[in-house]
Amino acid sequence: MERDLRASRTLSAERLAATVAALESIRLDLLRLQMGTANVASVTASLEAAHRVGEQIVIAVEAQDEVERLLRAPATRGEM
Repeated sequence: MERDLRASRTLSAERLAATVAALESIRLDLLRLQMGTANVASVTASLEAAHRVGEQIVIAVEAQDEVERLLRAPATRGEM
C-alpha cells in the first residue's frame, strides 16, 4: 500500500507541475499581449495547449479511478 501511495503522490505531483506550467505559459503570453510584444495567435496556442493538458489530466484521473475500481471489485470465477 505504501508503494501505491508513493506512486499516486508522484503522479499527482507530475499533474500539478504540468498544470502550473500551462497556467504560467498563459499568464506570460497574456502579459506579452498586454505589453504589445505578443500576438493573439501565441496566446491562443497557449490556451489550446493548456486545454490539451487539462484533457490529458482528466483522462489520467478517469483511468486511475477505473483501475482502482477494478482492483477493489471481487474476482469472478475463472479469473485470476
